[in-house]
Amino acid sequence: MSAFAKSPAYPQSVVYDQARETVTAAYAYGAETGLNVQQHVWLAIFASSLTDPNVTYEGAVRGADAALPVALKRLEELA
Repeated sequence: MSAFAKSPAYPQSVVYDQARETVTAAYAYGAETGLNVQQHVWLAIFASSLTDPNVTYEGAVRGADAALPVALKRLEELA
């Protein structure tokens, strides 16, 4: 898998420090960076699988695991 899926899904948030009059990355103040693209895609596939009342939790996990590589490859092509 390329580095595409390892990058953050959303840009890093920033904090304006009035005392220093600077803009700093929020992680410097302890903010978490959030999920990366791969985690967001897996979670979206998993959640959409669970909308079917006939799908079990285990089935949704297996389906998301199986569909993830194909979805990431297509997203990278579109990016």
